Amino acid sequence: MAKKPAVDVDALVDAALLAVATADEPPGLSAKWHPNPLFADKKGPNGAAIERLTADAEPLVAVEGKAKAEAVRLTAAGFLRVLPKLPDDRVGPLAKAFTTGLGLDDRVAFLEELVRRTPTAAPELLPELEAAVTAARAEADARIAAAAKRREREEASRAALTQWLALLDRRQQDRLDALRREYEAEGGRATDLPVAAPRPAATEPVAPQTPEEHGFRREVIRRLAAAWREAVELGRDEPARFLEAGIGNVRGVRQVGEPGESVSFDGENHEADEGVSTGAAVRVLRPGWAIDEDDDRRVVILKAKVAR
Repeated sequence: MAKKPAVDVDALVDAALLAVATADEPPGLSAKWHPNPLFADKKGPNGAAIERLTADAEPLVAVEGKAKAEAVRLTAAGFLRVLPKLPDDRVGPLAKAFTTGLGLDDRVAFLEELVRRTPTAAPELLPELEAAVTAARAEADARIAAAAKRREREEASRAALTQWLALLDRRQQDRLDALRREYEAEGGRATDLPVAAPRPAATEPVAPQTPEEHGFRREVIRRLAAAWREAVELGRDEPARFLEAGIGNVRGVRQVGEPGESVSFDGENHEADEGVSTGAAVRVLRPGWAIDEDDDRRVVILKAKVAR
């Protein structure tokens, strides 16, 4: 009995990509109940073709939904692979529909590669490239404006911290003056009072005294810590160093963890993007900040970011 000729898996892949590219409605992959599947099953050569189409390293298609709602769409790699098999008059319309789902940078890169491979599509795709470049410029302008606003917030936080320290210093002096006047009103003489200890230098933070002062300090540190975290996550090293120095100089503030440090996970001091059990070994990605209050309480202002 003669052996059946081997099925060309590459040919199956190319046929499936062409079917996806030219279909009026997205087909299914091989869903049992789908009215328009690309493959009858997932066995043998069909299964090998499906694996190649959906390979994690460089998928040629993206599969959305399940069963009757399953929809197979081309990725950029899949579109470029099937491109030589498309009629020239189909390249422009298909590319326009495809690029609407891409990010700006990916859209520009895709259009450039597409025109490099199919120069005849350039006139039709030129408006798409112009729109993408214009949108990218607007996006860059928005980032610049956002950066300016962040700088304003950082400067406002710095000014607030300076004002806060000055107000605490003045409040302490006002209390001393009030006590002196009260003492004199009772018949005493200010010269009889013991000499006060030298006041701390202006650069040394004054400890808050009242609950209101403690609350105000916590709020200022929270704002500074939030601005610092934003600068760190955006990779803005200079503002991050400036804010970190400002936070660290506040009396009672302690850093939670060091970048790269191995610690045991503690939900009170640490946060992670994925679930981590208490006591599990984790590594500090970004430190946090806490305040030591006068009553020996420790208030965590910003939890340290950790990962396994």
